[in-house]
Amino acid sequence: MKTRNFITSLVLALCLIGVSNFMIHPASAQTSQNVINQLTSEINDAKNTANGAAQSYSRVAQSFQDVKDTTDKLYMISMTSIGIGIAGVVIAVIAITRNKQQN
Repeated sequence: MKTRNFITSLVLALCLIGVSNFMIHPASAQTSQNVINQLTSEINDAKNTANGAAQSYSRVAQSFQDVKDTTDKLYMISMTSIGIGIAGVVIAVIAITRNKQQN
């Protein structure tokens, strides 16, 4: 019996909730619509801000990648230059040593 009364009460409550949406005062409905519109606007602004942040992050990430690529290239050029310089010193030492031995 308690279960039947509970189910009946629940069905009546759900029916009242469903019908109450149609009985809302027009001013209250307009206020609700204004709140929904404001929330929609704020959500769209948040989406736009998030998209802008994502694009900024992408540009920053690309800039860091460009700097890394440039640094890698400069490292290779400097290592090559140091190697050429060391080879030049070795060749000069060998040439000077041979010259002294021949004289």
